[in-house]
Amino acid sequence: MFEQLSTEGLPRLETYAEALARYENTKPIRGRDTRPLGKRSHHHTKQIIKLHDGSIVCRLHYTDVLTYHPDDSITVVPYESVTTDVFFNRVAPFSLHSNFSMGGIGGSLLWLRRPGYGGPGGYGVLIGMSLRVKRSGDAWAVHPESEEPVPFIRYSLDQSVTRKLYADYRYNEFRTWFKALLALGALKEHEPPANTTHWALANWQRANAISRYDIRRYAGDTLAALKAGPEEWRSIVERWGARDAMLNAVRMCVLHDAATISPVVIEEKLPHIETWGDVHNIRASHRRWQYL
Repeated sequence: MFEQLSTEGLPRLETYAEALARYENTKPIRGRDTRPLGKRSHHHTKQIIKLHDGSIVCRLHYTDVLTYHPDDSITVVPYESVTTDVFFNRVAPFSLHSNFSMGGIGGSLLWLRRPGYGGPGGYGVLIGMSLRVKRSGDAWAVHPESEEPVPFIRYSLDQSVTRKLYADYRYNEFRTWFKALLALGALKEHEPPANTTHWALANWQRANAISRYDIRRYAGDTLAALKAGPEEWRSIVERWGARDAMLNAVRMCVLHDAATISPVVIEEKLPHIETWGDVHNIRASHRRWQYL
C-alpha cells in the first residue's frame, strides 16, 4: 500500500444506510462478482463488499479498512501506511480521523472526534488488530463487543533515582566545570575522534546526536573518568568533543550504566490522549527512554 492513492470517486460514508445504498447502487464489474469503490478502473485495489450478516466492507487492497454494521457501528482495521490513512480519511465519517502511518507511539492512532468538529479533537486511541466504535450521543465510544484499545505508554525518568545517580557519579560537578571552562574559552570546541562511530548521523553537531553504540562502547571509560574528578575530566571532553551535546552523551552513559542494575525509567499507561501535544510528548519519550 505504498503507491500514491487516487481518491477520485471515493464517497464519504457517514452511516450504515449510506454504505448499503452505495453498495446496492454500484454495478459489479462485468464477468466478476466485484463492486468497485470509487473509480471503476480501480476495482482491483478499492472495493465495496456485502457480508452474509448485511455488513458493508470498504476494502483497500487486502485490508478491510472499514466495516459498517447494521447497528450503525463501524469496525476499523488499521494498516500502517500513508495510503490507508488517505483512504480512511476520505471514506470514513468525518468525525473519525486516522493517523495509522504515524510511527513512534506504539500502535495505530485513531481520533474519535465530535461530529461536526473541524479538526482533530475529542480523544485519540491506539488500535491493536481492530476496533469497533459507535456513536454515543454527540460523540463516539468503543463498542461493547470490541477489543479494548491498546494503552499509550509514556516513558519518563524516575527523578528520585536520577538525582542520586548524578550525585554519585559527580555529573552535576562535571557539568558546572565544563560550562565554566567553555565560557572562558579554556576548552577548544572540536569534533569527536575519528574512531567514534556516527555513521548514521546526518550532522554530528546536532543536539542529542549520539549513537547508542557509542554510549555502550565508551560508558565504562567515561564513568571511570567522571568519578576520578577534574584531573580526568579533560579525557571525557577529548572523547566526546567540547560541545553541549557532549553533556547529553555523558548523562546517557550514567543512565545506561544504572539501567543495567536497577530501573531508572517509569512507564505510564494512558487509556487515551486528547491533544497533538500528548502525541508529541509520547513520541519524544519513546525516542529518549524506551531503549535505555
